[in-house]
Amino acid sequence: MNPWTALSPSRLHSVPWGVAFGMTDIGPVRTSNEDNFLIDEALQLIMVADGMGGHAAGAVASAAALIAMRQFLQHAALDAAPGTPELTACCCPASRAVAIDRRAGP
Repeated sequence: MNPWTALSPSRLHSVPWGVAFGMTDIGPVRTSNEDNFLIDEALQLIMVADGMGGHAAGAVASAAALIAMRQFLQHAALDAAPGTPELTACCCPASRAVAIDRRAGP
């Protein structure tokens, strides 16, 4: 069973500086896709996560990391004072989400 699910559709997405398009491919070696991308037009956010092909639950980890980062940035945008939140600040919640999913099993 392949747990991979696209977080964003492969279509043109409008962002203030133009358009974004994402697509992943398993390539010639792997039997399943573990990479993912997330394009959130409302947050003006484009992210890509490498699923570490061949490692346990790479598809789950790549999706969990992107979802956690988006959730962090959504809350940061709602609570934001003037200025932009540091992208590195969302890496800890993303790492925790991946660790929790990994402990839950494949």
